[in-house]
Amino acid sequence: MWPFSSATRLFSTTNADTGISWRTQAPGVAQLESLAGMGDATFKGDLLVLPVFQPEEEGDDVQLAVGTQPILAAWDKVLGGAIADLVQTKEFKGKAGSAARVRLGKNSAVKSLTLVGMGKKSAFKSARAMGPAAATDIKAEKPKTVAVVLPGGESDLGAVAEEMLSGLYLDNRFKTGEGVEKAASVEKLSFFGGGEGKDAEGALKKAQA
Repeated sequence: MWPFSSATRLFSTTNADTGISWRTQAPGVAQLESLAGMGDATFKGDLLVLPVFQPEEEGDDVQLAVGTQPILAAWDKVLGGAIADLVQTKEFKGKAGSAARVRLGKNSAVKSLTLVGMGKKSAFKSARAMGPAAATDIKAEKPKTVAVVLPGGESDLGAVAEEMLSGLYLDNRFKTGEGVEKAASVEKLSFFGGGEGKDAEGALKKAQA
């Protein structure tokens, strides 16, 4: 496990003609970590982001695919069938770049669940789309603890982390008063399946740069 610290940074300059402050705020993530395993459905926290692959054959029931994808099957059991219910309710097909979201009960191990479509596994190239999807939820829900499961393993870590952190930047230029957005403050962001060691450390540091 490789944790890293990142303090919230606020960059500000002033337009000499208007006196309006130009501000962009970096994401406030206190700790990032990458783990070698997929988590085995043990994460407990505010937001869980999972990948879902689209069935290979048109017309196949994606509901059946949930049971054939190990990490989804494990989490569906822990969450009392919440994944299968979300797939059915939203008619989620797992198409590349699509997403489905639901808030779970207060007694659930996870408060919010997001599924991100990866497309067909036979055509899968990158899980980059998980980054923007997770960033959207973090900005909206303001979770303290977040876990993202990477379907492609170590090869996905850098791209997903970079997309997510980039998506968390706030642009408050020309905004004043109540119009100024407040950045989410994440205490811990975990990437399951991202690997450990120098490569993982380098990928996360690069994403934070």
